[in-house]
Amino acid sequence: MHIIQILRSYLGITQQELAQKAGISQPDLCEMEIKTPYGRIDKYQRLSDYLGISVHALVTNDCRLVPSSFFERHPPRTYTEKGGTANMELGRSGEDAVFDLERHRLAQINTSLASLVLPFYKLRHRPGYDILSFDASGVPIFIEVKTTTDDNPDFALTKQEYLTACKLTKAGEVYRIYRYTSWGRENQALNIFDFAQLQDGRQIYPATYLCSTSSPNKAVSGITYCREKAGMSKGELADRIGIQTMHLWRYENGKQQCSVGDFTRKLQTYWTLQLISCLPPMSNYVCQY
Repeated sequence: MHIIQILRSYLGITQQELAQKAGISQPDLCEMEIKTPYGRIDKYQRLSDYLGISVHALVTNDCRLVPSSFFERHPPRTYTEKGGTANMELGRSGEDAVFDLERHRLAQINTSLASLVLPFYKLRHRPGYDILSFDASGVPIFIEVKTTTDDNPDFALTKQEYLTACKLTKAGEVYRIYRYTSWGRENQALNIFDFAQLQDGRQIYPATYLCSTSSPNKAVSGITYCREKAGMSKGELADRIGIQTMHLWRYENGKQQCSVGDFTRKLQTYWTLQLISCLPPMSNYVCQY
């Protein structure tokens, strides 16, 4: 994940919003988040002026170089409050604990990295992991937290979590699962697993299947089909192409019309959806330890 995307996630704004604020085009910003470096230096200078960080930090993709003045100038986004079922409360407790753990660990290394640890678990639309953290050199670590009150070290991944882990691992990113067992007891323990190692060790297998009672002939829009095949949420795709999630929902469900030309131009700025085939229609994956 590029520093620009990380800072944008910290601010809670879309590519389109950041591009407008910085005075550059959204297609250019999209390319800048994918390629390092990309385009003319003046585009980085405009982005640097708006964000208040050096061009060097943007071009070298180094989150350690984000100055403290950035956080003073740009307060963090607002997240949702804690609440829900008992199981959700348990999950949130584990996520909060890992979030605090990562921030404390990085505060001893680099305060900017500590400030950029992001609690995606507090968002309504999660990207397939709970927390974005970093190693000591500033390399992103994507963390999924699993918490249980029993002592079973095995855990389940949803289809979205599994596909996200596969996608990130294939791209060379680090995806880790923080597994709390015996939560709230004297023998409470935390084990950390690298998804790549579980994958290499063939310790992941399908455990449950979704049985749909709806008609198999139910029509699905092309956008919905491609998005679900790629394991992306509506929020993630909407953010990538620079529209509101509600608008994408309306397009997918036929509640709102959008010209083919206009929507195609939006998709051309970002359409890296690679259809994922050869996967059975499963909803959860179990990882054995």
